[in-house]
Amino acid sequence: MNQLQINIILLGLGLVQAFILCLLLYRQKRNLPGFIFLASYLAIMIIQILMKLMSKLWLMNTMRPFYSFSYFLPLLYGPLIWLFVREWTGRHISLKNYWVHFLPILPALISLFIRTSDQSAYYVLYPFINSRWTMVMELVSLTSYHYMAYRELQNFGRTLSSYRLVYFRSRLSWLRQFVMSSLIVCSLVAVILCVMYYLYPHGQWLRFNFAALTFFIYWISYKAWIQPELLMVIPGGSQLAETGMIGNNLHPVEKKYSNSGLDKRRIQQIIETLENKMQTNKLYLNPNLGIEELAASIPCSKHHLSQAMNELPAKGFYECINQYRVEEAKMMLNNPEKDNQKIASIGFDAGFNSVSAFNEVFKKSTGKSPSQFRKQRANIKYHKQRV
Repeated sequence: MNQLQINIILLGLGLVQAFILCLLLYRQKRNLPGFIFLASYLAIMIIQILMKLMSKLWLMNTMRPFYSFSYFLPLLYGPLIWLFVREWTGRHISLKNYWVHFLPILPALISLFIRTSDQSAYYVLYPFINSRWTMVMELVSLTSYHYMAYRELQNFGRTLSSYRLVYFRSRLSWLRQFVMSSLIVCSLVAVILCVMYYLYPHGQWLRFNFAALTFFIYWISYKAWIQPELLMVIPGGSQLAETGMIGNNLHPVEKKYSNSGLDKRRIQQIIETLENKMQTNKLYLNPNLGIEELAASIPCSKHHLSQAMNELPAKGFYECINQYRVEEAKMMLNNPEKDNQKIASIGFDAGFNSVSAFNEVFKKSTGKSPSQFRKQRANIKYHKQRV
């Protein structure tokens, strides 16, 4: 097997996996703000991989403008990443302002189809005709937008309360890794495109570097496989707004119930019904349980349920639901029949959607990690046997 065949196999695997990942994202689009930007980001990668799988001579003879345009595709990665992160954190941008971030691609399109002897037009379009300047613009765009995206995530993490940070820490960590990895991979693509242009046809061995796109796509897929919550309910959605994290600052705020018309008697009825539902139906075992679903099961409005939950010792929707999950996990950890069951499995069975959230919420509630809690019970049992 020669180098070309190995390269084709690697790129082909990346192409197939990218399509599978797009399907996975499509299934989660309702729970993933900014889905359209992330899907578009992957679509650009699919196009670039396709261009490297196809014959260059055939593309230049039959689809030369489209092939030439592929050299400018890295200009799209930065804006798409930044817009995705903005949507993810709830800092929405008006639809009419989206196009501004894609303006640099328009002169690139014009430069591909204009054939003119006008010297002034040539100088205007020169950065888009000269591959070296194109690379510089792409690197500046990639660095700027990825930096802004990273700062958005950092600022979002600072606005979260310590308790709510538990639910989003793993996702924030993954997104920061995603943004930094994207910057490295996309910058590599921009540089390789430029170098291949100048070395053609002698620099064809550089095509191997496009395998970085394949490895990057498989890394995203792997993370989504081992941590499915990364592509589930994401900050910025309706559930987050219901818990009091609203607006651009996304910080906990006190809700005003002066006009709700809910008296103390009705609040007590909602609390009693809620506790009964939790004890009999164990709704908290559903890791994707939302305040809308819980309110419908009582039944009452989301606003009234939120007001009633703020009267509980564990104030707020997430705090209340996770307290039930912690108690469920404690019962399972105390059950001798489950001594051989992995702690991570117990966390999922109790309703948590990630191991990190389970460990942090459990320790915050009990003062011990799940493993320490189980070990303590085993030590007590051992001492009793000795006595």
